[in-house]
Amino acid sequence: MSDNPIDVGTVELLARLNGLKIPDEDMEPLSAALSAHLASSARIRERFGAMADEPPLEFDARWE
Repeated sequence: MSDNPIDVGTVELLARLNGLKIPDEDMEPLSAALSAHLASSARIRERFGAMADEPPLEFDARWE
């Protein structure tokens, strides 16, 4: 598997499917950013398992 699982072609396809126009010079940085986000999410799931995907049980505005 590539170090960058989300390539420029994937970004172009996602943009087209969502009706977005992304400048060519932004494609490579966006591809890298999305890949980094995907890798970060995978590391969190590896470390915490299913608990990483569960929403908080309650919200307390004082925590903000």
